[in-house]
Amino acid sequence: MLEMLSPMIEGRWVGGYGFPPVPSAIRSSALLLEADPHAGGALIGRNVEKVITALNVCQLLRLPDWGHSISGDHPVEALLVIQNFFASTLAVTEL
Repeated sequence: MLEMLSPMIEGRWVGGYGFPPVPSAIRSSALLLEADPHAGGALIGRNVEKVITALNVCQLLRLPDWGHSISGDHPVEALLVIQNFFASTLAVTEL
């Protein structure tokens, strides 16, 4: 079990990921779902602001009372949120 957690403990579990170069290279619209930190949300506060700044086009949706496992804990609601995002993005791009 410890070997499985070693990359996270050693800070290499996201090897090859550079911030902000990776988010700033994204050219399409992005949807950022911010889970509630009191319910286990991992990407919160100042880090959310950094991601929004690095992305070219970003829609932020804060999800009060939702934890880190957004699609696992709220599969139907998460799907609706994502479908609505794609629908609005496609409507804008088609103009």
